[in-house]
Amino acid sequence: MNTTPAAPVDPGAIKIWFAQVYGKIDEVHAAIFATSGWLLFKTHTHSTDDLLNNPTLEAIRALCGQIDNVVQSWQQSGTADPPTVQYYYDNRILVEQKLSSLRAEIVARKPTFWEEILQTLGHLLQIVRKLLPALPGIFLRSLGIRVDLAQQHLQDRSDELDELIDGLLRK
Repeated sequence: MNTTPAAPVDPGAIKIWFAQVYGKIDEVHAAIFATSGWLLFKTHTHSTDDLLNNPTLEAIRALCGQIDNVVQSWQQSGTADPPTVQYYYDNRILVEQKLSSLRAEIVARKPTFWEEILQTLGHLLQIVRKLLPALPGIFLRSLGIRVDLAQQHLQDRSDELDELIDGLLRK
């Protein structure tokens, strides 16, 4: 099915084009709440970034731009009747309102229970990573935590500097 509007003889084609636009909006809306998983382990199928950068949204914008151009050419040539132009303006405004509402729903979407748990664990890991370089190497080894060689080297040098400064301060 060709979704590219060309200047048709029948102005009723605009209704078909807007039907395509509304269908694409419904596709994106369904994708917002699509989940996969089982019971408590459900996650959203699409991330917020994926939804905001969804190619279907670009297709909607492109199709609306083409409809805008066709209606504008009809108006310039004087072939557009007032009810068709009014239909265009009413639907064009409605499409923009639906797109705005769609973006708001994407941004405001709540994470699933499992996604909240994963986010919490992620935050805890970030805190541990921040604190990890500050912990003494001996303490880490006693806990059985392996530190990569570069970080261990930096930790050892830091310990040596601490000992040197402590020695200088004692004198």
